[in-house]
Amino acid sequence: MEILDIIDNNDIVIWKAERQEIYEKKLNHRIVHIMIFNKKWEYLAQIRSEKASFLPWYYSTSVWGHVLAWENYLEAGKREMKEEIGLSLKVNFKIKFVFETENKIKKFMEVYEAVIDDENLKINPEEVKNMEFLSLENLKQKEKLHPELKYILDKFY
Repeated sequence: MEILDIIDNNDIVIWKAERQEIYEKKLNHRIVHIMIFNKKWEYLAQIRSEKASFLPWYYSTSVWGHVLAWENYLEAGKREMKEEIGLSLKVNFKIKFVFETENKIKKFMEVYEAVIDDENLKINPEEVKNMEFLSLENLKQKEKLHPELKYILDKFY
């Protein structure tokens, strides 16, 4: 059971709830994304697992996830990185913004960047189908892009 912070329009915690309730009631919450690049500045794209509850087999950010209650964005990003790909990379803050979904849920997001030296990933098949390095131009042309990744690419890359 994932407990998330419910936040107001200023990213201040006002309550807590289970993830399912947050989506059912369309409540504001927090998401973290980590964009991982290799030294040739190719992007490490995640292909979501077929077990994903939303948009399986879609390209997504290298690492992403919900910020759990009592976590900050950076802590959540590091936790998700370890869970999804088995790594602990140094990350640098990129941008913070609000993303509003089609069904009017406001997601407060922080994006971080990291550079990977090797490709010794330990992919968690429960969360990730595959990972592949792509140029940003190639990635932008993929049909199955998660809406949050598409927004990040369009606005910031």
